[in-house]
Amino acid sequence: VFRGAIQRAAANYFEEKGVRNFQWRAILLSAVLFAGIHGNPAQIPHALLMGVLLGWMYSRSGSIIPCVIVHWVNNSIGFAQYFLFPESYEMTAIEMFSSIPIWKVGAYVLLSIYFFYRAITSLNIIWKKEEANNLP
Repeated sequence: VFRGAIQRAAANYFEEKGVRNFQWRAILLSAVLFAGIHGNPAQIPHALLMGVLLGWMYSRSGSIIPCVIVHWVNNSIGFAQYFLFPESYEMTAIEMFSSIPIWKVGAYVLLSIYFFYRAITSLNIIWKKEEANNLP
């Protein structure tokens, strides 16, 4: 809904109106709506970032399939955490990570950011190659 309908309609509208950076404006609009629909203040920052990522992926690929896969993986990680650690549902982040040294948490975060960055740049390179091959 957010990529295939809202983002697409917003991009078409902004493009027709001659709005600069219409794709990014459509991505941000759909991401804000995506974050807002989650309703839980604790989820909104993550949902906003995921909305921007998914919007960018949709914009670059023209398909919702990569977005569905990433969204499914994201939700599966959350479900697995709850299933494997049901007590974590009521925990704060500090309580959850208090038994892990802060340097390990930092290392996990940095590794996650690194792998996320590498995945996005690799995906971007692939899409640029495909665009170059499809040009007349």
